[in-house]
Amino acid sequence: MAEEKVHRVALIGCGDIAQTGHVPSLLAHKRFKIACLCDNRPERTKLLAAQAGGVETCNDYRLLLNRKDIDAVILALHPEVSVDVAIDFLRYGKPVLDEKPLATNLNDAKRLIKVVEESKGVYQIGFVFGYADPIHRLGQMARQLGTPALYRVALRDEIVDRSNTEHFNRIQQILRHSAAITHEGSHVVDFVKHWNASPYTQVQARAIKTEPDFAGPNVWLARYDMADGSVLEVEVAWFLPAFLPCEVSIEARGGSLRYDLSAGMGELRTRNKVEPFQLSPLSQPWARQLDGFAASIDAGRSLTAPIQRGWDALAATTAAEESVATGQPVAVRSFESQRV
Repeated sequence: MAEEKVHRVALIGCGDIAQTGHVPSLLAHKRFKIACLCDNRPERTKLLAAQAGGVETCNDYRLLLNRKDIDAVILALHPEVSVDVAIDFLRYGKPVLDEKPLATNLNDAKRLIKVVEESKGVYQIGFVFGYADPIHRLGQMARQLGTPALYRVALRDEIVDRSNTEHFNRIQQILRHSAAITHEGSHVVDFVKHWNASPYTQVQARAIKTEPDFAGPNVWLARYDMADGSVLEVEVAWFLPAFLPCEVSIEARGGSLRYDLSAGMGELRTRNKVEPFQLSPLSQPWARQLDGFAASIDAGRSLTAPIQRGWDALAATTAAEESVATGQPVAVRSFESQRV
């Protein structure tokens, strides 16, 4: 049996998600080796280089585009800048694993899709929760309950702490350039597809700012109609003063389900039977995401999270943004529609 190739990776973007997720998982994975860490903030690259055992660093990703000793790249960047970086690397033939969301708007997403298709490059969107055991176990139960169904998912995260100015300013930047529903809600509209693959057709959304100086709404509620008659309600809450549970509920003709994503405890009701169950709390299985990236590089195409998943999530969440702006329901654009 041939020995599996070790892929030399450049990590572009050295913020919190790189420090807590990407770097530790790359160091532990047998199929990857960190070739370079890149960020326009030298203090960040220096910090992560020490964490990674003294790897090479640079502060301009363009210096890496034509490097023959770099096999692939991982982008841990804000979506307002990641699109052009991904395009540049794809044009140089480098496979790309790109943190969600795909972009901040559909026009930028179209530009990226065009390059992925023209280059026939490997592009994988970074929906890491899609690899988590609880999401797939819940999918088995959801299919047991049947459709049409009412799905409710609440993700509450990013507690407000004004004394932590770095974190406060980072979330403010996200709220200024995009929206909490697009950053956090994109996870939900993506992983619910493991429970019910029916397309989203339209959304009605509401959002509020709980403090006047927040750069954008920090609490969102979006109601998605699905083609099979099902409904998904997504709540996203950021910058609240205390952590609240992240929760899932499902109602359908076959029964109902309640699950606490944070604690891993749930209850399934079918007919007259009540079954408590326990799963692992929702976590980010970085190693499995890298398994998928390695397999995709080997195959020459994205196997686990192709760019269509990025479009589907972005189309759903930017439609929610438009619904809040107009006060009206908004149709969710399909992947096929972006080709017109």
